[in-house]
Amino acid sequence: MKPSVGRIVHYYTLGGAFSGKPIAATITETATENPYRSPMDVGIFGMHHEASIQLESVSYSEKPKPGCWSWPPRVA
Repeated sequence: MKPSVGRIVHYYTLGGAFSGKPIAATITETATENPYRSPMDVGIFGMHHEASIQLESVSYSEKPKPGCWSWPPRVA
């Protein structure tokens, strides 16, 4: 799948209370707006009931990895 603005993804923090746990995030920017980034790098706005986070140029990882985003697992 190709990332696009408005899609919901999971972001895994680098540390702290949420380390290793997914945070729901919305893609706010894609590499198409910035040709110097990897095609899968995105800007995100992450939401949690205790905090929010806004980051740009977040790398994609197929498997959950701290500091990266991934697609949420499909539920049957």
